[in-house]
Amino acid sequence: GLEEQREVIAPEIPPVTLVLYETLRKGKDGLGVAKGERGLCQGCRIALPTMELQRARSSRVPVQCSSCRRILHVV
Repeated sequence: GLEEQREVIAPEIPPVTLVLYETLRKGKDGLGVAKGERGLCQGCRIALPTMELQRARSSRVPVQCSSCRRILHVV
């Protein structure tokens, strides 16, 4: 299931981003990405600055939570 999906998707992700994700995942109990929702990082539950949320929405490079450092996923 998930491992097969990862093998398909991983080659499309820049190597530097994969290294960042793997490093975070190891140090954050397996959670290298956190959802940015309702103005909060769902990884650490800390309020995110508006500029950080907007950068996460529009940037093509990973934007990290200024508190827990997880990569933010904002829809």
